Amino acid sequence: MPEIENEILTYNFRTIDVEKIELEKISDDNPLKLVFKMAKSLLETKTTDEDIYEAKIKLAEELKSYDKVKNNDQIKALVDFLEYLFLIQNSELEKRYAPIKRVR
Repeated sequence: MPEIENEILTYNFRTIDVEKIELEKISDDNPLKLVFKMAKSLLETKTTDEDIYEAKIKLAEELKSYDKVKNNDQIKALVDFLEYLFLIQNSELEKRYAPIKRVR
């Protein structure tokens, strides 16, 4: 059997430091600006699961009325992006959020 090298694949990908994003440099037409604004505000405060829960709901509401977002799939993708930045640790709260996420 041939020997396999320890390192088979190496991935390089860009990352983003939300804290360093300058919101004023992002166009108001870009819905990610709302996501970054929400993320920055969560980073600047001592965030609890309840804060994250409320922020996700608020973001979904803001995106619904944002004329640059075309459909529910885009709203879901943008809220999911915030969700991956700030995971809710409390399983009960996460369960409470799941049906709201589907509806909104």
